[in-house]
Amino acid sequence: MHPKNIEDSTVYKAAGAVGASVLYLVSTRLMRVDYKLAKIDARWNLLDWRGDALVRERRRQHLLSSKNAVYDMIVLHVKLFGLVTLLFLVSLWQGCVAAVARVLMGICLFTADFFLDQYFPPDPGALLDANALQTSLDAGVLVSYSLSLCATLAVAAESEEVLKSAWWLAAPLVALPACAVSYSFRAEDGALRRALRGGVHQYRTLGRQHREEALLDAAAP
Repeated sequence: MHPKNIEDSTVYKAAGAVGASVLYLVSTRLMRVDYKLAKIDARWNLLDWRGDALVRERRRQHLLSSKNAVYDMIVLHVKLFGLVTLLFLVSLWQGCVAAVARVLMGICLFTADFFLDQYFPPDPGALLDANALQTSLDAGVLVSYSLSLCATLAVAAESEEVLKSAWWLAAPLVALPACAVSYSFRAEDGALRRALRGGVHQYRTLGRQHREEALLDAAAP
């Protein structure tokens, strides 16, 4: 690599690292006060947060009001990891390391969507479930990241002809059923979620009946 290109790359990475640090600090401080600037005690020392009015319990203000601070922190760290990946890992092994990192990011977000509620539960009769919608969108993102990883591996293996095939051109359409299935699983009144709950309830009922029958058989003379 030309010395000037190396110098430019170093400056770019350093500026990116500083920008990522500032973004992380600002985002963390805003999360602590539930994104209300009036609760921030601005001082000359920007790292002095002692006067900020922390929000212990969040209240719903609109449809997309953030409910869970833990979810917000997970998303922030995932995005920070993505920025670090973009800065330092893109050039490793023809971008394969960065592609794998993106897939891991997608898995983290998708998993967080299923176990944590980013938004408040929908009102009865609501047309959309915000948490389910976020889960479906992240499912589509995970599919796109996975396809990107496959394409990067194909280029690294010098198999670019695979990317010109008809099936590969149609591969992004897989995101559509992935989004639909994820939404149905995550939505409070989703068909797949109701079926899963019914199956679990039936399994527990049968298990309880078998245990009762076993106890009766054991007690019988």
